Amino acid sequence: MDGRAVHSIPTEEHLEKLKKFIASNTTELTSVENYLDDSLTEVWDEFNDLVAIKHEAVEQCSTADLVATENKEIGKIITVFSVLADECLSLRDVAEKDFFGPLSCFGERFNDDPLPEGDEAEQIAGLIPLLEQLSLFAARCHEVVANCMSQLAGLYTDSGKASTYRQTFKGVHLPYFLTQLGDLLAVLVSLDEIIASNSELQAQWAEYKRILQSAALEPEVFSINPQRAAKLLMAVMRLEGDIFNGAMIRGCWMQEMSWLSDKGQPSEVRSNKVFIEEMSACVRERIADIASRVGDVTEHDHRVQLVGISALFVLLSQINRGRDLDSKAYKALLQLRAKAPLVALYGRAVWVMSDFLYQNLPNAAKPAKDNRLAYLQAHDEALAADVVNLNLQVSAWMVRMESSFSSKVQLGEALSTRGNLLIQGLLLARQVGNAGSLSLAMHLKTQTPIRKSNLRPLRQCFQMLKAVQYTFYRKGSLIAGQIMHIQRFFQQHVMQVVGPVLADVETQVGTSKKSGWKSEASKVEMLAMLTVMSDALKGPNTRARRCVVNTCWDMLPKKLIREGDVDDVALQLKKLEMLGSVARSLSRACDCSFLLWSRGLLPLFLTELRANWRDPHQLHLLMAAVADAGAVVQHAAQRMSGAEGGAGGAGGAGGYAALEKYVEETLEWEVVQPLCQMIETHLRLCIHSAQIAALARPNPLKHPSHDLAAFLNIRPLRVLGKIVDIKERVAAYLDATFYNLTVITSHDWQTYAEMRNLAYDKFGLTLIESYLPTGTLDQGLDVLEIMRNIHVFVARYSYHLHTQVFLERPGQNKYVHSIGIQQIANSIRTHGMGIMNTTVNYTYQFLARKLAVLSQFIFDDHIKSRLVKDVKYFREHRHALSNRYPYQRAVDFNQEIRRLGLDSEKRSYLDKFRVLITEIGNALGFVRLIRAGGLNYISGAVGFIPDLQDMDEQREAGGGGFKQFQMAMEGEGLSAEAEEAARNLDDAVEQLTVRFAEGTDFFKLLVDVFRGQLSDKEELNHLKCFHVIVPPLIVNFVEYLLDAKDRLLRAKRQVEGAFFDDGFVLGVAFVLKVLGQREQFDALHWFESVNVKLKEEGASLEKQRAGKTRISDEELQTLQLAVSRLKARQVENDLVYFTLRGASVFFKG
Repeated sequence: MDGRAVHSIPTEEHLEKLKKFIASNTTELTSVENYLDDSLTEVWDEFNDLVAIKHEAVEQCSTADLVATENKEIGKIITVFSVLADECLSLRDVAEKDFFGPLSCFGERFNDDPLPEGDEAEQIAGLIPLLEQLSLFAARCHEVVANCMSQLAGLYTDSGKASTYRQTFKGVHLPYFLTQLGDLLAVLVSLDEIIASNSELQAQWAEYKRILQSAALEPEVFSINPQRAAKLLMAVMRLEGDIFNGAMIRGCWMQEMSWLSDKGQPSEVRSNKVFIEEMSACVRERIADIASRVGDVTEHDHRVQLVGISALFVLLSQINRGRDLDSKAYKALLQLRAKAPLVALYGRAVWVMSDFLYQNLPNAAKPAKDNRLAYLQAHDEALAADVVNLNLQVSAWMVRMESSFSSKVQLGEALSTRGNLLIQGLLLARQVGNAGSLSLAMHLKTQTPIRKSNLRPLRQCFQMLKAVQYTFYRKGSLIAGQIMHIQRFFQQHVMQVVGPVLADVETQVGTSKKSGWKSEASKVEMLAMLTVMSDALKGPNTRARRCVVNTCWDMLPKKLIREGDVDDVALQLKKLEMLGSVARSLSRACDCSFLLWSRGLLPLFLTELRANWRDPHQLHLLMAAVADAGAVVQHAAQRMSGAEGGAGGAGGAGGYAALEKYVEETLEWEVVQPLCQMIETHLRLCIHSAQIAALARPNPLKHPSHDLAAFLNIRPLRVLGKIVDIKERVAAYLDATFYNLTVITSHDWQTYAEMRNLAYDKFGLTLIESYLPTGTLDQGLDVLEIMRNIHVFVARYSYHLHTQVFLERPGQNKYVHSIGIQQIANSIRTHGMGIMNTTVNYTYQFLARKLAVLSQFIFDDHIKSRLVKDVKYFREHRHALSNRYPYQRAVDFNQEIRRLGLDSEKRSYLDKFRVLITEIGNALGFVRLIRAGGLNYISGAVGFIPDLQDMDEQREAGGGGFKQFQMAMEGEGLSAEAEEAARNLDDAVEQLTVRFAEGTDFFKLLVDVFRGQLSDKEELNHLKCFHVIVPPLIVNFVEYLLDAKDRLLRAKRQVEGAFFDDGFVLGVAFVLKVLGQREQFDALHWFESVNVKLKEEGASLEKQRAGKTRISDEELQTLQLAVSRLKARQVENDLVYFTLRGASVFFKG
């Protein structure tokens, strides 16, 4: 074997590996390509696609380069009007992108939380950079409008027989150019209406201006430089004059508009009578065209054009002010009110024709009432039928789109059909959007409630819009590949008409030149227009080329073109206009952002959608409509941050998150939770019907079941920036429910296991096992923990005297804790009996601190003086008062103390004193609970010792304690340690029996200790009046407890409330016993006084009710409320009386 063959072996091996890799890679790529061809080339998923295709044609070519002709004059005219039309379109795009959303969203809030102080001023200050940009934008619009008027005045200038006007442009109107100019004016009208309709912006701007005025007058108060304050105020006032109160559209006709006359001198455009006449004729033509399109199937954006042509009419009237108004155009506009009395612009902004004309044409006759309420009523009545008709049309269009836009259909077969389908989709989207947005706009404008029967049609409008948009998106790849060919097809269609005319004119002009004759100027100019138009049609359908083509067509004399061809070319050019900006037109037509300002309808839409639990996939369309509102809010936030602003509301950083939370919570409450409950109920009925023979099974014919599985099988919803999987949420709900119920009733675990299996079989839900082992290790709160935090415990828990239970007050926690005898017994079992005395010692120290605070409160001059006065009054008038302390004096005492001041929680000093007494009583209740828990523990322990009766007999006979184990050890010869253990066991048994038989009276110990410290001391003489403050305290306590019960019944977890609070009564009884004032309090006969007072009030109410022969429902309801409130007070006072008597038993002896 030679060396060459040896060296080739590794090479061949690597080459073989490379061939295998290429073959396998080719196979994988082929499979991927086939998969993509089968699934993704014709259907695009907006949620999963990462790449978007822009359909608009783009080229690096200026308008001047497109207008290439030897006729310089005509070239300049075409260039000027084409550039101005393109400028108007660009300004409209800028306004829609940069200003409409932020201005409409400013101040929008999605919760009811109050704004921090000064936040509103900060918001409006952050908006000023955007308003400054808006002012510059409005100024630019004014310049463009003035330039358009000047150019039109120059075009329509009659300087003699040889003038260009007479030869070419007489009677020639420019509808395309005027449409773009009108759209620019409509933009200014929209901006004015958006600002005027934003009440939050208006209010915050007025407040901000007031603050600046105050700062300018008193700069030292605001610590601001006077010159800076004055400059800022001037800038704000300038902004207000530029953009507020309709200033943007008004600035168009308030500016000077001049043109160069035939003499080369600048003059006002109003001096050009030819210009006025031609413009008036053109406006009338545009009004007639719009009137024929509004409400028709071919309507596109003609309602916005109506706003623009109305503004153009007002502009022309203002230019021509002092002269007669064009009555024909004015009447034609007023007649349009029957079809469109108002137009929804953006957000809450609504344009009303009659109001606009009346405000801006003060010399014109006041328009008659437009009967917008009658129009709204007719629109509401026809809405359902219109939506059904539109639904059929949209469904048919979607089917045709699916069949026509397919890779299996040859391209050349259906270019015209596909182009018409795209245009039909845009027109249908406009009709559907007008039906929905106009209905909402009219109801917002007229403050009229929406009919319940119209909720479904309105929801269907939003869903149809997104269905149309999704259809375009699904076919996005095919549309992108064919849109250029479709546009080229329509361009060729136009060239079939323009080409022969161009050749004919070229022949005529060429013949004249060859013969040495002078060509007609009109023919030469016509040739230039046709040439420019033809050249522009040969390139891509860009916006600049469309402006040039439409301008040339409008200027072109139509005398050499057949009438049918003229209409055909106009139609094809409109198709090219729509197809050239199909993505932008689709976005405008299918925009559902106006749902942001009617978001209160979202819960109603969801409720109506789940009424029959059908069509779950419509949730995707509805959430997509809501996503448009979220996109506006998000863009507004970005725009604010880009303008170095921090405007709040929906424009702030938290606006999008707040909207997202609102939509998610609405979806949860209106769809997910009801679905969870229905599925749970269905599973229970199925299981119970199988287990219980007597349970009647529902008849599916009489009571058809809902297809709940359809809602679980839909793909996850995109809720703004979050993904919500309904199936996962239902599974989580059932997991939590089955687990919690198994914890409560562990013997039912098998039932829930069967429900879990049934959920998997019927709904495909995979749930966790709910079986739990029996038993628990939780022994509740520990006594040591309570003892160390006794001050927190007595403040956070309420005591019930009769059941000896402490219940935690409701708060932020989901659950409340309870502490009873068993929990205390568990702690004593853990720590031993010695913890009882330690706990009582801690409680004694706590009570000592609280009694010191009590003494300081009563020692206060305001309190002590009032108590002394009450004691003296009762002593002097006791016989006249029948030895009963007056109820009214207790009420007056509360009111007088309340006038001394309130804390941040609206509590008076007497409220705090009542809380102090309650905490003392809670501490005593805890001591009582310790004793009861100890007895409970001992009672369980003595079950393991000998008979107690035998032990008592042995104790009496021997005169000593229990020595049974010690006696048993004697004589057994055991060790000393064993005998010591026997003695210890005897002592333990003795202690258990003694404690079980007697128990320790901790209350008596505490009373004796504190009575010795508080009695017979001169510095504590002020406490002798304590018994007089008890009646006001009881009145305060009853009102507090009634209010606490009401608040607890309001079903708000964070609201603090209580059903009982016996710690107060126990504390009163303890303090009265310690101070030795129980008899003095009884001598007040307070509860008798309360009963007399309540009986008098009850008799007064009964007399008031009997004295009226006729009583209205409102008065009857008021009386019934007063009677129920009186009965509640009677019940609470009786409970206080009985509880106080019961608590006093603890302190007798």
